[in-house]
Amino acid sequence: TAGAAAAAQEAGGRVMEALGYHFSEEKHVPAAPANVFCGVTNDFVRLAWEGIIMIYLSQQRRDAIAALCEDAATACPPSLAATIRGKAWWATAWAPGTPGRACLQPISARADYPLSLDTIDQLPSAVNAHLHRALMFLRDIMRAMPPRVIKLDEAERKPILIWYDAMYDSSSTGGGW
Repeated sequence: TAGAAAAAQEAGGRVMEALGYHFSEEKHVPAAPANVFCGVTNDFVRLAWEGIIMIYLSQQRRDAIAALCEDAATACPPSLAATIRGKAWWATAWAPGTPGRACLQPISARADYPLSLDTIDQLPSAVNAHLHRALMFLRDIMRAMPPRVIKLDEAERKPILIWYDAMYDSSSTGGGW
């Protein structure tokens, strides 16, 4: 219930205060069945009667990251690449299979371009084919990413068996497989 959630927040706040951690009243978010943190919604609305938790990126955050990718497709200095990498890393952390992590490699390479005082005015912003494809892939992921659905009442599935034909042999000249 809302009263129990508020009481739990208050109790947690008191414990943290006793430990020396002070909460900002301006940043306090009342307990609710669905809360947004940095663009990611943790939605417990269906938990009580369906046993379902949903976690998803808000449409506004998805659109903002997709727009950054669009902007970077024509010119992408290291600072913009670093921004996209950070936002995309967080935005995909909750998603099933963490989609888009592999495509962050060219974006990370641009973000980590070596900086020195001599080259600060000559930073690369031209977008090569690898970087362009990575940005467009990430843009498309942001537009199509489904919510993560966690079904707590679902029966456990049967174990997955993996069969393979490798055999270890310590007497072989190769020393193993």
